[in-house]
Amino acid sequence: MFFLYSSKEPSMRLIRAIAIFKLFKALILCALGLGVFRLLDPEVGHKLVHWVGSFAWSFNHGFLLEGLTKLTGLSPFQLKELGVGAFLYAALFIVEGAGLWSGRRWAEYLTVIATSSLLPLEVYELF
Repeated sequence: MFFLYSSKEPSMRLIRAIAIFKLFKALILCALGLGVFRLLDPEVGHKLVHWVGSFAWSFNHGFLLEGLTKLTGLSPFQLKELGVGAFLYAALFIVEGAGLWSGRRWAEYLTVIATSSLLPLEVYELF
C-alpha cells in the first residue's frame, strides 16, 4: 500500500504554489515598471493632469515629476532605472515561475541562488 502514495506529489504542490507566487510578483513588477514609464511619458502626464484637474486643481507634468522626486528622492533618470530594474527582475521571476511550474530542476536551483544572493545585503542592513 505504501508504494501507491507518491512522495513527490506534496512537494510538487508546494513548488507549484511557489511558482504561482513568483508569477504574481512578476505581474506586480511589470505593473510597477509600466507605471513608472507611463508617468515619465509626457502624454500620460497630460492625461494625469486632466484627471487631477477634475478635482479643481491645476497641475502640470513637471509638478507630478517634481512631487515624485521630492517624495522618493529619485530623479527622472533614476525612475527610468527603477522601471528597467522592475522589468528585469520581473523577467527573472517569470523564468523562475515557468520553470518551477513545469517541474524543472534548474528552476529550483535558480530560485535558491537568486533568493540567497540577496542575503548578504539583508545581513548587512541588519547590522
